[in-house]
Amino acid sequence: MLSYFNTENTLFITLSLEDLDAVEIGFESSNKKIRCQDCHCEELNMNNPSFEHIYSECYGRDVQIIIQNTDLIPYQIERQNRILAVTYSDSDLTNSKVVSSMLTLKWAFSADGTSIDIAVIWGQKSWLGIGFGSSMTNTDMIIANIVSDQVSLTDAYSTGHQQPSADSQQDLTNISFSVSSSSISYRFTRKLDTGDSKDKALTKGSTYTFSWASSSSLSIQQHSTQGTFQITLTDSASSSSTASSGTTTGTTGTTTGTTGTTTGTTGTTTGTTTGTTAGTTTNTTGSTTATSTNTTSSTTGNGTSTVSGTTNSTSNSTTSTDTSKKLGYIAAYIIQFCIIQF
Repeated sequence: MLSYFNTENTLFITLSLEDLDAVEIGFESSNKKIRCQDCHCEELNMNNPSFEHIYSECYGRDVQIIIQNTDLIPYQIERQNRILAVTYSDSDLTNSKVVSSMLTLKWAFSADGTSIDIAVIWGQKSWLGIGFGSSMTNTDMIIANIVSDQVSLTDAYSTGHQQPSADSQQDLTNISFSVSSSSISYRFTRKLDTGDSKDKALTKGSTYTFSWASSSSLSIQQHSTQGTFQITLTDSASSSSTASSGTTTGTTGTTTGTTGTTTGTTGTTTGTTTGTTAGTTTNTTGSTTATSTNTTSSTTGNGTSTVSGTTNSTSNSTTSTDTSKKLGYIAAYIIQFCIIQF
């Protein structure tokens, strides 16, 4: 919590650190910024200080700050937890953009599609600014400073070629970070549309021109290197799909002849292929022929193949001769022969 009053052009600020490790303070209508850690407060841009003198003293977990010759209005920018509970990780971020050998961005959208997590991997231990625009003119920016081997993030806005000012409304959350001797990585989350006129409204699937700037300093100062790049905020998680497994069972066909019954084979195709099984049953009794064809439906999964099978039941042919008819023929022949003889 921050409180202040100004008298005789001297600013008195009382700041409660509570269980926090560090707090940053910005000033309305100014790009000036100071950081207080434990009982010590200093201006972040030490290479070009704006305040003549900053005096700070601790009273328990409260810090009193005195700045002379200023009538600026202070506000609290960022509160950094004393213990960072989350270890830096970006393995769940499904989209990425390799800008250069020095800079890589990764991101993923929240389940409800209203927020975005962004991870930045920078190949140097130094401050880094990412701008949601192609220049420094009227551009939403996120500034990463290195303080006590921690990444401090600031939601800022640049009106031109000067140091960006911190937004009075900080619309990002520093999730985790990692600092080494040769690189930094940090991850933050923000809403796609924060409702802040100084924040760039982002849309899933849209293409933007972003910019970046840095120098060898740990905290923001005049940049010595910069660049721009195009990025499309794709969402690979929503475009991926899993083919379903198909199961098809053929129809059992039954054909009954005069002397017997033959049952066709049921065809089943299961998996990610297109399966077709055909069964053919032929029964023949005397001069009668019965044919039954079983065809299974097909389900298509990932691949496409055709399994064709034909099952033929044994063709049975039976010729039945009526014995009584044969005897009748013989008797008639004998009677006819006797008549001729007599």
